[in-house]
Amino acid sequence: MELQRQQFRGLDITGPLEPAHALYDLCASMVEKNEIAYIGPTKCLSRQQELMGSKPEKEIQLDASKTSLVVKEQQSSAEIHITSDLVLYQALQRRTLAMDLTGIATYEVMRKWVDRLFALYSQSPAPGFQKISQAQLLRADRQAFIRMSELFTGSLKGPVTAGKPLDPYIERLESDMTVTYFMLPVPVSHGGSSSDKADKDKKRPETPGNKGTQPPKKVPKGASKGNSKGKKRDPVPQALKGMHSRTPQGDPICFGYNLGTCKQGSKCPRQHVCAVPGCYKDHPQTEHQ
Repeated sequence: MELQRQQFRGLDITGPLEPAHALYDLCASMVEKNEIAYIGPTKCLSRQQELMGSKPEKEIQLDASKTSLVVKEQQSSAEIHITSDLVLYQALQRRTLAMDLTGIATYEVMRKWVDRLFALYSQSPAPGFQKISQAQLLRADRQAFIRMSELFTGSLKGPVTAGKPLDPYIERLESDMTVTYFMLPVPVSHGGSSSDKADKDKKRPETPGNKGTQPPKKVPKGASKGNSKGKKRDPVPQALKGMHSRTPQGDPICFGYNLGTCKQGSKCPRQHVCAVPGCYKDHPQTEHQ
């Protein structure tokens, strides 16, 4: 870690940019297993956030010989909430530093890929298209690791000074359509917003039968205004278009959990399950397989 600080003197690897020890463990686990695994930004804690958390509980496990029992600490499951673009960028920066230190990928190469994602994310959309959402960026980031796991056939083990094995695969992500597909802008829905409809109503010419407003809607016979006996449907955010708002049991699904913005954690009154139709498992839709 000290050598890394000397190498990147222009980068202050302290505070929000200092990776947690648990993040180094996740990267080291990839090297030990020689298997590329996705490390989501919610797991990329800083050292400060790690110290503020509780100590992992201990559990009894079989040793390597499978003949005796040993007491080991459980793997830390602490996660952070992505509340802003800055928090997301800092989390990915910490992951980049951890991957560099453990010899998986060079810092400059991985940082270039992260900067490319944010460049597309901040780009102004073309007329008739929506701005790229944070959920799209997270899907592209996850797909990048899936794609590298499909293409990589070498070994992640070896001296740190011998070069980084994932560098050539990361450099090709920018031109890989299976990854950049998730960063394509989505067309604006033809329905339009309520404000657009109101503007159209104002522009309508006034006639004896039309005073510039829409005629009142007819209420079916026997139905009272303001009351509906039908099942209420929760409005789904544009970033989760096509997802479900409730579980099969009728419980509301937390949209913030699926977008990585929920701050209530276990105190949230809504269900923290995947909003993908037919899934409903305990992971956000950005990590759905």
